[in-house]
Amino acid sequence: LKTNHPENSTGAFHDALKNQYGWIELDVIASKDGQLFCSHNHDLERETNGRGYLNELSSHSLKSLNIGVYTHKLSLERMPTLEEVFSVIPDTIGINIEIKAHYMFDFSTARALNTFLKMRPVRRAIVSSFNPFVLIYFKLFYPGVITGFLFQNLEYFWMVNLIHPSYIHPRADLVDEHMINVAKRHNMGINVWTVNNQSAINWCIEKGVDGIITDLKVSNG
Repeated sequence: LKTNHPENSTGAFHDALKNQYGWIELDVIASKDGQLFCSHNHDLERETNGRGYLNELSSHSLKSLNIGVYTHKLSLERMPTLEEVFSVIPDTIGINIEIKAHYMFDFSTARALNTFLKMRPVRRAIVSSFNPFVLIYFKLFYPGVITGFLFQNLEYFWMVNLIHPSYIHPRADLVDEHMINVAKRHNMGINVWTVNNQSAINWCIEKGVDGIITDLKVSNG
């Protein structure tokens, strides 16, 4: 939840636990030396008090940065590493990890996450991305991982035939009976994003989706 805390912050994750969510969603980018940080953007100026690009800086220079400088000025938090999130979130809570690639064939974060997850096979996790090549990388080098293909335009839906993800993660308004039937036929689950009001959540449930990604506290938790 990012109502009271910045996105991708440990405070937001703790709020999700307090509201009895079984999964959290976060974004990761690898630093220049391969440390995984929870961040939605490569450009640090978009959400932190830092300058430059996250992937071009060392972990040492990143660990002191604050997030929420524009959205939560009164509740700034330090940008966490994925290691720190794993250490404070119970193993019973699943984590949907979205990989942010800087360009189409950028596998730096995928490689770092591959190494990271192989050291922690007990954790329930989904590796998701808008970048189909990142998911193909995981299918090749970590075939046991659960993957989720993110897309916000229907013209990309055909790529599930190439990627064969465990889940599809469409923008919620794209979901219809045809997409649900295709997913069932290919034995894929459906997790939709980002649904931030109760009526829309109820609609998604009626459509039979497996998971709903939301930023906000909702009445049914």
